[in-house]
Amino acid sequence: MAQINVGDKVRFLNDVGGGTVKRVDGKLLYVEDHDGFQIPSLINECVLVEKAASSQQSTKTIAVTTQAKLANQQLFVAVENLESKLKRPLYQFWMVNQTSFSVYFVFSRLHAKSYQYLISGEVKPQMKVDLGQYSIQQIDEYKFQIQAMFYNRDERYESMPLLDVPLVYKPASFLKADNFIKTEGFEFSIFKFNIWTNSIQPKEIFLKDQIAAKPTIVNTSNVKKVGKNEPLEIDLHIHQILDKFDKLSNYEMLQVQIARFEEVMTQNMGKKGTRVVFIHGVGNGVLKQEVIKVLKQKYKSIYYQDASFKEYGFGATMVIF
Repeated sequence: MAQINVGDKVRFLNDVGGGTVKRVDGKLLYVEDHDGFQIPSLINECVLVEKAASSQQSTKTIAVTTQAKLANQQLFVAVENLESKLKRPLYQFWMVNQTSFSVYFVFSRLHAKSYQYLISGEVKPQMKVDLGQYSIQQIDEYKFQIQAMFYNRDERYESMPLLDVPLVYKPASFLKADNFIKTEGFEFSIFKFNIWTNSIQPKEIFLKDQIAAKPTIVNTSNVKKVGKNEPLEIDLHIHQILDKFDKLSNYEMLQVQIARFEEVMTQNMGKKGTRVVFIHGVGNGVLKQEVIKVLKQKYKSIYYQDASFKEYGFGATMVIF
């Protein structure tokens, strides 16, 4: 049986109709029919009718309507709410490149502790690429991840960060109309995930081991000096880490906070009996969830627990080395 890829045209073996493959998810194909609906179908229940024009997986590329020169270049994922068009919750994901670089990307879902490929491709400067349509159920189930690399085919360019960025969100956010903003270049309002922006230097966000080495940026007052037998306190609130953060997105601030957390973890590895209390606050719980996620994935042998409720409420986690 011929391999079926994104962009190929298929027909259903045991049913009327068919369409274009928009996504391959394990043994499932998501086939878009002429009405724009994506219909899940098993691969062995589809027949290949026509291969995509390219031998590689096809991505739909559409020009973004913007000014010729952007003051702030950025790379982001945009999510359009198509509910008004389709009369049901369905969301169109786009990879949007508003930089002067070409970008090669891989769009995946994080499954357990490994990646599951969804789609990849090149997005040229001032263009956007179709990442597929997803239901609110899929958004709730999947943990999306973007990996990206900047380059320039026509001229020399300075080194740029290699990105490996999770899309951090609460599924309920997609159900609130106020979270979608009307944006030039899109038919519908969008929910925006910043992947990279030149309003800050990449090293401040993505080179985690260098964050603490920048005294003009990092505020070291978040380390509380304690007695010999008391735990070390590290405040992960963003204003305790950076002096200036007003231009950072929520995602970028989260990356700085997690980088600070991992820096302290690295500094104390091997110091048996050391206790560190990480103050993350309560808020919407995103920072605490990310801290616990990193502990489970990278520091499996390290014990942790909720810090003293009397002193910190629900807003801190204690790590015991």
